[in-house]
Amino acid sequence: MDEQLLETWEKVASGDIEDIDVSRIQRKLIYVCFEKAGDPDPEERLKSLKVAAQFTVDDRMRLVDPLIRDRDPRVRRYAFNLAVEAHLDGLTALKTCVGGDDEDLATEALGLLITQVDITSSLHARQWLLSDFPRVRAGAAMLLGNIAGPAMSVRLGRMAQNDPVFAVREIAAEAARRCSGDLPKATPRDFWVAGPTPLDLADPPPKAAPTP
Repeated sequence: MDEQLLETWEKVASGDIEDIDVSRIQRKLIYVCFEKAGDPDPEERLKSLKVAAQFTVDDRMRLVDPLIRDRDPRVRRYAFNLAVEAHLDGLTALKTCVGGDDEDLATEALGLLITQVDITSSLHARQWLLSDFPRVRAGAAMLLGNIAGPAMSVRLGRMAQNDPVFAVREIAAEAARRCSGDLPKATPRDFWVAGPTPLDLADPPPKAAPTP
């Protein structure tokens, strides 16, 4: 790899871009970023995102999408933040994130999609109903309640009866009513302004004490 290019890449990664016209060498820097994105050292993968943050949004997201499910939490979070900063161009990466193994980040990403009432997530949300993570299942039901039609109310109704988690059942029941038209749909809001819809799951009500 060209030593001068690598030196420039390191400077951009450190934020030292005062004397560098990134747009002029962006094509070359992208090549280095993709090389470093596969580096076993998480610091190098993180640097690749820091450099990509200087790119146009399309080129930036090409790198963000695979790294938003990186095995290192710092890399995942940095990629996630870049996806949020990309606004609607970050939706694909956010959907990738929901399918990952980081429950907290997946839940946050799904909360943003719910805020946006993102209709492009319809097929993904059907898969997320089967997630191992209760908050993701609940969020998928909530999203589908606001973007799907009456046919989905049947599946959500079954979920409201059969999910092992009380709060998920409650959310699925409400979502089924939205699909069937008994409750109004949510109004889309820009997720980068409004933030994620909370997906905190309530505890079941206490059981009544036995009669003495």
